[in-house]
Amino acid sequence: KILCDGQLCYLQKASDASGKPTYNGNEAVFSNGTEGKINDYFIYNSTTQHLKHVSKKNLEEVIASNFAGHTAAIEKARSINGDLSLLKNAVELYNSNASVN
Repeated sequence: KILCDGQLCYLQKASDASGKPTYNGNEAVFSNGTEGKINDYFIYNSTTQHLKHVSKKNLEEVIASNFAGHTAAIEKARSINGDLSLLKNAVELYNSNASVN
């Protein structure tokens, strides 16, 4: 599910396709899907075309690698106090500044 779209996209996993067969003709194909569980968050950088699972453990790494050079977005991201749903606000701030530059 797309929560925020722009140069950075903030996404929330809405389904889990891992272990479920899809069919290519009559041949069953199994996909591992993406990491994480349903309702986990991901950030997609459209410039680098990189999808990153966001967790409390890697939040600082996600902030450093995606918001570099955007002080206001970095401060907003660091103020979420572990509530990953609030990272959307920092992504929106980053995208609004990125479109101006």
